[in-house]
Formats: sequence, C-alpha cells, structure tokens
Amino acid sequence: MLRLITLLLAIQFKVGNARPRRILQRQSGRVVCTKELCRKKFTSMKTAGEVTGYFISNSDIPTKGCFVKGDNMYFGTGGTLSEMMISDLTGVNERVWCDATPTTSNEEMLSNNTTRICTTEEQCKARYTAMKKSGVIRGYFYASIDYTTKGCIVKGDNVLFGIGGTDEEMATSILAGQQVRVWCDAAEIATTATSTNLSTASAQFSDTITTFYLMADCPYNTNERENLMPAHIAGIGADADFLVHLGDLQNAQEDNCEEWAYQSASSILHKSRVPTFVLPGDNDINDCKDIEHGKEMWAKYFKRIDERWNHDFVVTRWGDLDESFSFLHKRVLYIGLHAPGGKPNDSSVAEERFDEHLERIGSILSGLSDGEYKVIVLLGHVDPTYGQAGNSQAFFNKFANIINRIRKPTVYFHGDFHKYYELEGGGYGMDNYLRISLDGESISPPIRVEIDVSKDSPIKVSRRIGGLSVDCCSNGWPQNEEL
Repeated sequence: MLRLITLLLAIQFKVGNARPRRILQRQSGRVVCTKELCRKKFTSMKTAGEVTGYFISNSDIPTKGCFVKGDNMYFGTGGTLSEMMISDLTGVNERVWCDATPTTSNEEMLSNNTTRICTTEEQCKARYTAMKKSGVIRGYFYASIDYTTKGCIVKGDNVLFGIGGTDEEMATSILAGQQVRVWCDAAEIATTATSTNLSTASAQFSDTITTFYLMADCPYNTNERENLMPAHIAGIGADADFLVHLGDLQNAQEDNCEEWAYQSASSILHKSRVPTFVLPGDNDINDCKDIEHGKEMWAKYFKRIDERWNHDFVVTRWGDLDESFSFLHKRVLYIGLHAPGGKPNDSSVAEERFDEHLERIGSILSGLSDGEYKVIVLLGHVDPTYGQAGNSQAFFNKFANIINRIRKPTVYFHGDFHKYYELEGGGYGMDNYLRISLDGESISPPIRVEIDVSKDSPIKVSRRIGGLSVDCCSNGWPQNEEL
C-alpha cells in the first residue's frame, strides 16, 4: 500500500495540474510552516473555501515544506529550512506561508504571558540548537550588534541574532530579502537560563571563521560571458559569506568600453547568491579612450553593487565613485582599494588617490584597538611589480612599513597579471605579509579563502580544482605567526 501511495504521488507531481496559478488570500504572514502549522493552515483555508481537497504529507514529495497544488495542500517532509523557504516553485505549486502570530496581534503578543518573541541571544541560541538537531537547518549561529535586522532570524541555513533591538523590532515578521523571523515558545523561554545545548565548539566556529571568494580579470570574451564566468558564479560554495571581483570586467581594447560590456558583466554578477563587491581595474576606466565615459559606466553598473544583497557588513566607503571600501568582520579587517593598474590618464590624480588610501588606512587602524582585529586583508587590482599605476610602488612601500610595525598577518589579493602566483613576504622579506595574484580570463574558478582567527595560522586558500596547487597556505598561513 505504501508503495502504491508513493507511486500515485510521484505520478501526480510529474503530471501536474492544469489549474492556473492563483494568489492565495491568506498569505499575510511570512513564517515558514512546520508540518503542524501547515495542517492548521490547511484547516483554516478549507473552512474559508480556498482549498477543497486534502492535506497530504510524505517524505517522497519532491517539493519540501508547505504548498498548494490544485485543491490539495502538501507538506514535503525532510527538507532544510532553505528548501522550505523557496518561494518560486515549479509548475503550479504555490508556496504557503504561515502567520507570524497565529492567534494574536503584535501588540497583544508583546504584552501576553505566552509571548513567542526570542528577546535574548541565549533564547535564540536555544532555538537554533533545536532546529539544527532536528535537521531543519545545517548552518551556524551568529550574533552581532551590527546586524540591521534585530532579534532572531534565519538567513540561508544560518540563524542570526541582531543585538540591541526593541521588542517591537524583534517582533517584526515582514523582513527584507531571504530573512525569516524565528519565534521562541514560552516554555523554551522559561528554561533558557539553564540551557547549555549550544556547544562551545560550534559557538567558537561561528565567531571566528569567515569564508569568501575572489575573482579578477574577467570576462574578456564571448565564451567567458556566455559560459565560463556564469558557471563560476553559479559554483560559488554555499559556505560563502561574500564575493569580491578585483577588477577588469572587460577587455578595453576589444570591447572599447561600450556600455553592453559593463552591462553584461554586471548581469552575471547579479546572479551571485552572496553579497558581491566590485573594484575597478585599468580596463574598466583608465584604458578607455574616454575616461569620463568609463567612470560613468562603472558607476552605473558597479557602484555600491553589494547593496543589491541584504547583508550586515558595516561598510565605510571613499573615492569619487564610492569605489574603495573597508569593513571589519569577525576580527578581520577588509580593505578594498581603487588601485587599477595600467597607465593612469593623470599621474597626479593616481598619486593623490594612493595618498588618500594611506590616510584612510592610517585612520582606520588608529580607530581600532589591538584586540579588535587579528588579520588584515587588502584587496585591489594592481600588481605592484607589473602594473606601475601612478605612485603604486611608493604606496606599497609605505603600506609594508605600516604592517611591519603592527605585526598582524596581512595578505594582499590582486589581479592585473592574469596568472596565479604567491609571494611570501610581499617582496619585503616580512614574515607577516603575503601577496597573491589571481588567475585571469576565467582560467580557474574564483579562489576560496577561509580565515579562522582562533588559529595560529589563520588563512587558508584553495584554487578549487585538482592540479591547481597552493604552496603558501592550503593548510594555513603564516606558519610561524603567533596571533
């Protein structure tokens, strides 16, 4: 009998239903339904006449979570929270969301003894632990005062707690992007004080590790635009916190800085699943016959591109196009510079830009205590020994003096040369400085960088394809640096 039911379900989902898709009338809340809430939603919708069929739940249903197909409501068991959050379903399937507050209004909930708001980090951790134990999520728990959304939420496969919100802010159920509010039961809240379910190891993991991806010097031709680069973007790992393109998103000599080239690269990056930052390369602006046109195009398609994604990085920006940036995340200081390489249109302007970078870096470092950051990641386009843009060598000499003085592990990732190489010491013979040049022209996928500030050798780099080796830091760098 079970096999027969499974077969019938499979046939039904393959054949589908000819009824047109509709907009459900009771989609006021936006909370992912559990199986029990989905059943309750079905009952209320059937009473209202919105569905007339049956409630069916089975692990063999390919679509996970709560949804309507025809006149029936289904709950596909065994899915992760990310799978149950997918709103754009195939065929005539339509996602069903459950009410954020099934029996009370926000005001009533705030004053009710049975409140389900997770008001503290500890309560949210306890909810995370239960959700991970049940297999609903597979990620990690993070908490920060810097998060824009306050209270307990799910984003992707992680649970986040935004510290410092009011009760009203933590009760908001209509959230931006792919965020979904997490609620705590009254019984859970009552026992939170003694809860130790979240292990020390997982808490340390969430507090100390960041994973990001880097690429540069692409796309340069039709094959890269239509095949290689889109595949590389689609292949960004689910572990990624963000992606950075280090510049040169066209070949200025071939593409002539025409608008379609900027638009094409931008549309590819828009498909990234994670927040994406873009820095200018020489082919993007400097090498254009009309520099002002290059600036206009770069600003139109890449300025503050990261704001298309909902992220919680607190970004400081500078430059005429807001193209340079910095942010501090999990005790790693990220600095992205407008350092394009190539021959500058105006050497004095390039030198002024590098001088401003030094001022900004000095100001940023002076505003941080020694314990607030353990690693520095510098991001730019120019290869200091290949593209002599303006006063780049003088800039890097002064930058090396700064990091030699502060003794923090520092790595500079750049493009420009179009070939991968590593230079330990950064050309200055320093044991806390590393420079890595990225492959260009989509030769290899974006490199993966993992930084764990709890380790003595915190920086790991992978080129992600067999045969593409990493000598410096596949097992961590620097080898002898004590953080």
